[in-house]
Amino acid sequence: GPCWARAMTQRLVQNEGYILQIDSHMRFRQNWDAFLLQQLQMCPNPDKSVLTTYPIGYTLPNDVPNDIRPTVLVPKSFDEQGILRQESKKLATPFACGANIPSPLWAAGFNFAAIQSIKDVPYDAALSELFFGEEISMALRFHTHGYDFYAPPESVCYHLWSREHRPTFQKDESDNQDNLATKKLLKETSLAEVKLQMCGTGRGLGVTRTVVSFAQKVGVDFEQKTVRAGAKLANLDAELFVDPQNDKAMLAAQVLSILNVNF
Repeated sequence: GPCWARAMTQRLVQNEGYILQIDSHMRFRQNWDAFLLQQLQMCPNPDKSVLTTYPIGYTLPNDVPNDIRPTVLVPKSFDEQGILRQESKKLATPFACGANIPSPLWAAGFNFAAIQSIKDVPYDAALSELFFGEEISMALRFHTHGYDFYAPPESVCYHLWSREHRPTFQKDESDNQDNLATKKLLKETSLAEVKLQMCGTGRGLGVTRTVVSFAQKVGVDFEQKTVRAGAKLANLDAELFVDPQNDKAMLAAQVLSILNVNF
């Protein structure tokens, strides 16, 4: 699963100053690297900050939008396993004055931080066969180690959200029944560990902050499995977000104003 794979990837770190973790099948805007370095330094505490979000999508073969409006992560709901799920919401315009957007949550598919971050909060390779649960586990661990999350004020990359063109490890049908049973047990064990973290007792948590303060910041109740009203807007004004009914007209106007302009 992804936690094990990313833990193996982190072993390759040498003397780099920063780490960018992304999914495969991504497309980037020109000068994305300089922009992320600039935005990280604009955080109140760059050494303890992570730039992260779910990027806007693109489609194959290479239909990348001109849309640079930012997205911010918000809590969505608790699934049948009791794991907090999240989603992103798009803002109507790039954020004012180039300021980063405080984000309550962390995304595995796009995050940028100082290299010390993965020394403080390395991936847990023992969380095998885990997909949903990876992000809340890492978010809890980062928060309790004193890290804050921010979304960049503009979109810097685009993600291929469609999975129709490729198999996923969750749908691997090549294993025999014994292997499938083992994978099921590993997943259940991993989910149990994440649930312990959500209760404040799982492994890998820090001591700088508490899980209780994380829940308050995000706007969720881990015991009751509820999401507080307003939390699904990341505590921002509803008027800042895209109105789906008027989105196309708004985007067309924005594209005209930024055509051929980079960071």
